[in-house]
Parts: sequence; C-alpha cells; structure tokens
Amino acid sequence: MPTTPGSAAPSSPSYGGVREPGGTGDPAYLDNERRALEHLERAGVALAPLILTSDVGVVLMTDMGTGPSVQDLLIADASTPAERGLVALASAASRVHAARGSERFRAARRVPFLDDPLGSWSDLCAAADDLGFPSPAHACADAEALAGALADERFRGFTHGDLTPSNAVVIDGEARIFDFEGAGVRHLGIDAGCLRLSFPQYGRWAVLPGPVLARMDRAYRAELVEGRPAVADDAVYERLMAEGCLAWAVVRASRLRLIASADQASDGAPRSCTRSPPRPIPPGPLGSIPR
Repeated sequence: MPTTPGSAAPSSPSYGGVREPGGTGDPAYLDNERRALEHLERAGVALAPLILTSDVGVVLMTDMGTGPSVQDLLIADASTPAERGLVALASAASRVHAARGSERFRAARRVPFLDDPLGSWSDLCAAADDLGFPSPAHACADAEALAGALADERFRGFTHGDLTPSNAVVIDGEARIFDFEGAGVRHLGIDAGCLRLSFPQYGRWAVLPGPVLARMDRAYRAELVEGRPAVADDAVYERLMAEGCLAWAVVRASRLRLIASADQASDGAPRSCTRSPPRPIPPGPLGSIPR
C-alpha cells in the first residue's frame, strides 16, 4: 500500500506494505517505489521517505511525520494554506525533476498510459467512431508528432507518475512526496502537466484559479532551471508544458468508452464524474476549488 503519514515522529519507521503477485498487489509496484526512493536518496533529494530495509514484497521506510497532506489543506476552510501547499508541491516536484542521475534509474514495471500515452490512439479513434463522436483520425499526424516529442531526450527524466495533492504532506512549509509506485523515466511534462491542468488523474477533480496556477508554475520553473537550464527560455519551457498537457488530453480521452458506459466499474466511476457533485470551498482566493 502507499505510504501515508502516520502519528509517529518523523524519525520513526513506517511500514510500507506487503504485496503478493498479481493485480495491483504485484510486488513490482512496491519494488518500483523502493527503487525510486533509493534513486532520490542517491541524488540528495530529501523530499521523500528513506528506505530502512526491504525484501521481496516488503519495504520498511521512515515515517513522514504528522503534517497535513496538500489534499487536507484543499478541503479545509482556509484558502491561504491551501495555496501555499500547492506551491510547495510544485516546488518539490521540480526538485525531483532537476535531480541528476535520472538516466540511471531503471523502473521495476511499466505504466503503459504514462510510458506510452499515444499507445491507445487507435483505440480512441475506434471508440469515437463506435460511439458517434467526432473522429480524431484527422489528427493522426499530430499524434505521431506528439509521440516523437515525448521521446525528446531534452525533456526526459525521473518522474513521480501520480503527482496529486493526496500524495504529498506539508511539513514546515515544505512538501514531502510519497507513493512513487508509478515512477519512471519519461517526459517531465507527464508530471508537470498535472500542475498546469489541476491534476487530471486526481480522484477529487479540481478547478484551480488562474493566479494560483501561475504561482505554482513560477515555483516549479524556478527550481527546475537549476537542473535543466534550457527551460529558462520561455519557448522551451512552454513546449515542455504543452507536450505534457497534450499527453494527458490523450490519456483522459482514451477513457471514452468507460465514461460513456452506463455500467462502470466501481474503481472507474469516481474518475468519470459519476459521483455526487463536489461542494465548493467557502469564498476566498481558492473559492473555485471543489471539495
């Protein structure tokens, strides 16, 4: 299971979990997290748990303390801490991306929709035709170009894979990230696009105000430029972001059959807007963020 903040002191151990072969319980998920945390420790990025010991299907790591998650801040009544938490998350993500040694990371498993977002393109075209939606087939050349862009070595590096407010806690104003089971070396926009698009894979969909997104963007870029100087150029940076956002557009659209289905699996329902409408946070700078 993903590591979650506990009630123990930050220096105490936290049990990472046990996995058995098959399904989401496959030990490869936990092995991938172990490899990711070891990579970050070697890179000197002190924003994630530390591995204490591990074996097949078992990982013991340090606890992350008692700070609130960024999600906790978002669904609370105070808007300023929520904004600060989001900015801290953006800053932490960029420090992970700027760390050196990404090329040496070897994931224990592939995540098809992250490692090959365009792999579902033909299925998306077929689904659109079957369901009577406008066909995206005319954009096949653009899809091919995007697939090539996502392989651009300038923008490839170590990514978290599930960058959401529920996977980070805030301690002393700094975000600490956990749940690296989906980590891998891929286009940085796969993570960065989550910041620009208000976390498209997030179970609690949100619409963040423009000024908040702008602050997150500035925080992310300021840290990233230390390890990726090329993003100091506006055109280069916006290309990185645009390619990541386009990849997520394809990933989300590839769920067209599920979203259009009246008989949805319980694990898919929350992500296709089938649950009760969220309640808004009281008016304030983040007043448009839903609970």
